[in-house]
Amino acid sequence: FHEYLQNEAHWRAFKRAVERAHEAGFSLWLYDEKGYPSATAGGLVLKGHPEWQARGLLVAETTSEGGPVKLELPPGDLRLAAAFPTRNGDLQLDTSTNLDRQIQDRTLTWQAPKGSWRVMVITESPLHEGTHADMSLSEHIPYPNLLDPAPTARFLELTHAAYAQHLSQNLGDYFVSTFTDEPSLMSLFLRPMPYRVLPWSATLNEEFAKRRGTALEPLIPALVADAGPAGRRARYQYWQTIGELTA
Repeated sequence: FHEYLQNEAHWRAFKRAVERAHEAGFSLWLYDEKGYPSATAGGLVLKGHPEWQARGLLVAETTSEGGPVKLELPPGDLRLAAAFPTRNGDLQLDTSTNLDRQIQDRTLTWQAPKGSWRVMVITESPLHEGTHADMSLSEHIPYPNLLDPAPTARFLELTHAAYAQHLSQNLGDYFVSTFTDEPSLMSLFLRPMPYRVLPWSATLNEEFAKRRGTALEPLIPALVADAGPAGRRARYQYWQTIGELTA
């Protein structure tokens, strides 16, 4: 794997081995990555394009029945700081209190009025720490955002197109299948973290509006907390959009 995908001597050796195995009647599968998980091309996909790294919304939250509230901001850029009244456990999305001015030194402090409240701070950040890009059994390197088409196109160019160039434009001449090793949105933590995570990309707001016919930003709190029928619909539409973009 030294100089992965870039060393012509290695490509020639690989091609010899594949051709001999094919001649001997072996049933061959193509493994499309240097190591788990697929999509980095051994780090080449993000080379020169750090903006393609997987991103997420990080959500820290707490509840209050009135009195002092304190929340540490997750890493990244602030997207929302708000308190939502709750009724029968459901957020009231249309009556929130903006708490941006209650933040100092990345800590939110607020004196909540009497009543039932759900307080949230949401940031946007690259996803690495605590994910399996950080804790993988392979290389611990940044991972591309599969919600964006450009990194996937680059992966195909670096990997599958390179195999076709060196072997055959019809890879089925050699391989019965391709094994892609658990591509990921990195929106799952493998160790406890003080915040939750949602997959995100710079184009998600636009894609959501185009595909679902409504704005995503006002619905984000309902993606992590109950907000009645409108919240359930928002979660369904959000994950439907995530699934479509990943596919």
